[in-house]
Amino acid sequence: MPNMKDVARYAGVSVTTVSRVVNDYPHVDAGVRERVLNAAAVLGYRANAVARSMRQGRTRSLGLIVRDMASTNFAAICAAAEAAAERRGYQLFVCNSNRDPKKERRYIEALLNRRVDGLVIFTADDRVNNLDLTVGGPPVVLVESELSIAADRVMSGGEEAAAQATRHLLGLGHRRIAFMAWGQGIHVGKGRLNGFMRAMAEAGIAPDVALIRHCGVDPTRSEPETRFVLTLRPAPTALLISATDLTPGALSAIRELQIEVPRDLSVLAFDDREAASFFAPPITVMARNAADLGSKAVELLLDRIEGRLTQDEETRVVPFSLLVRGSTGPCRTSDVPAGGRS
Repeated sequence: MPNMKDVARYAGVSVTTVSRVVNDYPHVDAGVRERVLNAAAVLGYRANAVARSMRQGRTRSLGLIVRDMASTNFAAICAAAEAAAERRGYQLFVCNSNRDPKKERRYIEALLNRRVDGLVIFTADDRVNNLDLTVGGPPVVLVESELSIAADRVMSGGEEAAAQATRHLLGLGHRRIAFMAWGQGIHVGKGRLNGFMRAMAEAGIAPDVALIRHCGVDPTRSEPETRFVLTLRPAPTALLISATDLTPGALSAIRELQIEVPRDLSVLAFDDREAASFFAPPITVMARNAADLGSKAVELLLDRIEGRLTQDEETRVVPFSLLVRGSTGPCRTSDVPAGGRS
């Protein structure tokens, strides 16, 4: 097995120079660096990352635990988080809890055993605290979580965004607003339902409980729940879809029932995904750059690891903004037959 001395001899440099190149020290001549790396490749030399991390006190690796890799948002979040880590010289290990707190706990243990320098976590369920494992350990950044622990966080203000979305529909004259609710065990679902209820209360309206459909965290439930709510009498005049994964099913039910948007039903959804922009007419959305949740979380974590933060806890925000398109319009005074137009 070749060692640093072999690489130094082959490249015609000192062992110290090889060490500086291998450990990615700055201020090494580009030509010398290339010569050393070529020598290492020819000889098959691989640096001992474990030994190096013990000397430096860091592994230059991070852990990211997400709730659902199948989600469109999480695919973008993971890609952005990995890019942010690479820009600052870190490797990112990504784990998928699949919304299972027990699985989340196993991943936290595994990442801590790998001696990662920090963790970014989208909690599987805010009612279950697995962060007791990290006490005395590496820094943690929580994303879209209301878990009651001291930690840096990245949030997107989903409760206020839902209130803003509801006010938009109320401002168009809608009073019977159906709400597709996401899982209440996580901040995203609970906060958005709270925002909807708050805006309705501010307008002096008591929502019809039959119009609030709880889909849990199962995106397949949005189609039958939307179908059910749109066949109520009187039918709702607007539909607020509180999570991006619920949008395709809801739009499918609207098509199936041949409901004309926005003539018969105004539709507003969260996050600007393809299903929203390609629907006819394009869907009004509460838009944000979901990928920023990943990049901002990693940047915040590395700022904490590298001692760039002065306060004990910091929260960074990825804001929503209302993007009005053709799917929302004034509430019509005439009744529309339940289940679509006759």
